Amino acid sequence: MIRPYNSWDLEALKRIHAKSGLPANCWPNLENSLYQVRVVAEENHHPVQAGFVKITGECYVMVDHDYATPEKRWEILQELVIHGLHQAAQVDLSKSRITGLEDATCWLPPSLEKQFWPRLKSLGFEKSPWQSYTAVLK
Repeated sequence: MIRPYNSWDLEALKRIHAKSGLPANCWPNLENSLYQVRVVAEENHHPVQAGFVKITGECYVMVDHDYATPEKRWEILQELVIHGLHQAAQVDLSKSRITGLEDATCWLPPSLEKQFWPRLKSLGFEKSPWQSYTAVLK
């Protein structure tokens, strides 16, 4: 049976997580409102699996490579990224838009990684040790 997560599931899920061998930093903060989906699979009233979906940010950058010098474009990009990430992290109590994000991810095409990864790193991005897979929801 699949049902919504409840706080009384917490200890059972912590035991499941501990047995998985995953590092402690893989444990989600289930009280965080960015987790919009929280479901538990149970057998005989005992949680056996759980799934959670957290809202995260996906970064897109668009650069006119015909504008100015590479140095000037880099200067503008730094300002743009810093401003955009700061705005995404701010909590907006009006609920007119989703903010207060904890993370933002930028996917690079393989052809640009060697050239662009050092720049992202200088802006505070970290290379994920985890492979990414995407489910397209339509």
